[in-house]
Amino acid sequence: MNSVKRATVADANSLYKQAGYSGRATPTDLLYGAYRGDQCVSVTRLQEYSGQWLLRHLCTLPSERRQGLAMKLCRSILIDVEKTVWLFPLPGLHALYEQAGFRAVPDNQVPEALQKVWLATKKKHPQSQAMMAEPTGDT
Repeated sequence: MNSVKRATVADANSLYKQAGYSGRATPTDLLYGAYRGDQCVSVTRLQEYSGQWLLRHLCTLPSERRQGLAMKLCRSILIDVEKTVWLFPLPGLHALYEQAGFRAVPDNQVPEALQKVWLATKKKHPQSQAMMAEPTGDT
């Protein structure tokens, strides 16, 4: 991986399409991508909810998976942002996000602004656990 940087909507949606992923980026999303040269190989979206970020649809090209790109992407985001970052990962991904700096939180600590998204996620994936991380500001 050469760099982690802000991604474009076109790069994000191209990657989602290549990976056969249903997520789609919009111009209101804050996008981050991991790049090899000019090619975006991993991407995620941040959406703002009442002063907090919700990390959504982190996707890595199948040929690039299991190389630590998702973790590097998450760590870079936590360095760059100035607001709390929340996510509602699929159950099998909790350990990855813990290694990237997120921690599980009880359902009753999910902010009110995120409750609707959290409840929809929990309904679809009952084993999911809300997670959050504070910005690190590390360099």
